[in-house]
Amino acid sequence: MAINRLNPDYPDAGLVQMMPTSVAVGSGSSTVNGNGQVSFSGSSSVSLNGVFSSTYAHYFVIIDYSANGGGSTLRLRASSTDNSNANFIIRGWSVPDTAGGQYPIQLNSQTSMTLGTVSTIANFGTRTTMHIMSPQENKATGIYVDSAYSTSNSSGEGYFYRGTHRENYQADGFTLINPANMTGALSVYGYRN
Repeated sequence: MAINRLNPDYPDAGLVQMMPTSVAVGSGSSTVNGNGQVSFSGSSSVSLNGVFSSTYAHYFVIIDYSANGGGSTLRLRASSTDNSNANFIIRGWSVPDTAGGQYPIQLNSQTSMTLGTVSTIANFGTRTTMHIMSPQENKATGIYVDSAYSTSNSSGEGYFYRGTHRENYQADGFTLINPANMTGALSVYGYRN
């Protein structure tokens, strides 16, 4: 017997792709397609405005990108301005390309959320997913990051971060930051309640 996993009373349940009201880059260029996916090239930062609203409580973000080096971070923003207050507390693990290596991450009073190192090789790239919980509610925002990058067919690294932005702050967007200039694409989805 087939099982219908969709509730017929809520036929539109699931993820809904968000269309930013605007996008700004610190360098390079960006485009937005008709579904809301943001592509960027040679960008030190990518700011999405108007992707969080009271319509959805929680959000899912997918990033597929590479950079010239270094690590990426994320800041929440509202009214086209980043929140740079040192209110992030971050806990997690880094799993490098060495046998048996796992390193705990414990950061307090950070101005941005750590996302991990980004691959320098475009055809391998870095794949990052995030759950952003309650960014539009006037309370702390939770961010959960899973990220993995590859530098060859046999080497790479993984990151698992859990962060809390401990501030009564209503964000309507975020900024992805990597001074080494990023190239790739990202999409934001709202969870229907």
